[in-house]
Amino acid sequence: MCAFKNKIDIAIHISINVDGIITILKSFYLSLLLVVFIIDIPSSGTLYSADGVEIKFSKVGTDKKFAGKYKDKDDKSYPERGTYSQGNSLSPVSVVIPMPDKKAIQSAIEAGAAMAGSVVTANIGVEKIVLNTISNPNIRYIVLFGKDSAGHFSGDAIYNLHANGVDEKRKVIGSKGLTPYLKNIPIEAINRFREQIISVINVMGIDDLSVLEKVIHFTIQEPENAIKIDIVCDGAIESFVLFDPGKFDKAPLNISITDTIASNGLYEALTHYSSSIIAPSIATAYPLLVDAVMSAGLEQNLPDERLAYTRELLNVIVHIERPLEDMVPLGYKPEAWLKDSKEVQQYLGKYANTYFSDDLAVGLENGKISNVTKKKGKDGMEYTYGYFIQKHYEVQQILKVANEVADSIKNKEPSRRILISLPDPKIFKKVSEVPCFIDYQLFPRYNSYEDFWELHATAHMRSHDVKNAFPANAYAFATILDKISSITGTRPGSLTMFLGSAHVYLNR
Repeated sequence: MCAFKNKIDIAIHISINVDGIITILKSFYLSLLLVVFIIDIPSSGTLYSADGVEIKFSKVGTDKKFAGKYKDKDDKSYPERGTYSQGNSLSPVSVVIPMPDKKAIQSAIEAGAAMAGSVVTANIGVEKIVLNTISNPNIRYIVLFGKDSAGHFSGDAIYNLHANGVDEKRKVIGSKGLTPYLKNIPIEAINRFREQIISVINVMGIDDLSVLEKVIHFTIQEPENAIKIDIVCDGAIESFVLFDPGKFDKAPLNISITDTIASNGLYEALTHYSSSIIAPSIATAYPLLVDAVMSAGLEQNLPDERLAYTRELLNVIVHIERPLEDMVPLGYKPEAWLKDSKEVQQYLGKYANTYFSDDLAVGLENGKISNVTKKKGKDGMEYTYGYFIQKHYEVQQILKVANEVADSIKNKEPSRRILISLPDPKIFKKVSEVPCFIDYQLFPRYNSYEDFWELHATAHMRSHDVKNAFPANAYAFATILDKISSITGTRPGSLTMFLGSAHVYLNR
């Protein structure tokens, strides 16, 4: 297959240099430029010819003016970390090698690239490439080299991002990867990347390091020594005129994904079967989760046990850093009859109470939102989360785990055994519904920096209606964490939810 018909992605790991090494590298880069200019490059020739791909080059020159260099770039100041090595910040080219290849990365840096690294995934990895690139106006080319990442096609995503941009869902147009969504960076950053980068030179599928090195050398020629390359594959041609044009004519943009996490949260859909979301609060996690399912989830063509059709992501992790802050998403209504945000808050508080009692539900009593006694289901079996937590196993599990947390702290042992369990396989056939909530684990951990014990929680759900139920369940899980922290004198920490099937109903 033609290399340039595949497309790409990159992640980033900073190799930080001390000031002395930075000075040496800059001197090396300037020396390298002189060497390149002195080398007698033939007027034309064939750079590569194998496996149906041919790369030809020729001197063409150009009358375009060199724009000078942006010299205030601190070699340590790329905003995003990742699996990359850093060369000289004055170089006009960055190299992306989707699948890790240390030898190729080293060759790229030695040949004069500003940075070179690998990126396997087509979302956060690509986003980091975009942000690091636009922080350095000297970078004007991206070279894609080596093997693209299987399934993700991160290289394909980079190539198509530059060529086509993103659609209204922030999906890279034309990319063939599973989840090429760029949700965590502003559209301003995407537009700037596409404007700043002159060409994405796709030589993926080639493993000859001399090809990579010469393409890099071509990009650092003076304008009058510009080199034209033609990449020919199955009759199709991509042509590039390569030279160092100098800096992009706008100031650098310094944007960090870390800043996005702090304010809005972040999600990465690795595949349809594994996704992760990090958010500061329940309210910020909710829209990210719904958007992840609707954007990257698969629509199920067959009805489920409820005769419902869904869009679904499997194995989703939602990590909420401060679950007791900003707990109610704007506009969320778990029941249609709730009138306003005040009633929603009251409802969620009453709903959380049901986890602490074996027979309570939420309803209206004399026109007020109240906890009411849950009616018994078929065969006299109660089915509430509170029933399984507080009664079914003949132990009040909330009190049990609170005592276990206290013992863990008393004995100075960060336990991994503190667990609330719900389902009982012996009675599944006697109830109309298997509990969606499976278990809840608590992790008391000592914070040596601030000298206190904090309590982190993890909840597992086999199935989750993210649009209608996520805020209510997360609110209840956070309330459990808060109450046990209060009982044990620990500081409430993070809440992590594992969702086996995270879905949105399409016909309900």
